[in-house]
Amino acid sequence: MSTVTVEDLVKQASDHKLPYQQMHLAQKALDSRARRAAKKLGFIAHKSRSGIDGLNNHGGFTVLDGLTGFPVYGYYYELDAQDVIEWCNEDEDDAA
Repeated sequence: MSTVTVEDLVKQASDHKLPYQQMHLAQKALDSRARRAAKKLGFIAHKSRSGIDGLNNHGGFTVLDGLTGFPVYGYYYELDAQDVIEWCNEDEDDAA
């Protein structure tokens, strides 16, 4: 029996193979994973609430420094959850 990952669910959702409710839950799980990955390294993964809104807000994530609140990656909220996770993994590897 194979294990289904969140990434598999998101891919299926993007291929329109999952019902909307499952697609929404898969995206929420991926967003939560991005927030946890950032928090583990002392950052805050913040997602725009307003969606695409002007030139400086592309409706995605930005990563903030946990102490100063200053953006360190994704200045224009242009990141998706997978970008945040990958960046955190790279940053974790650099710190080791």
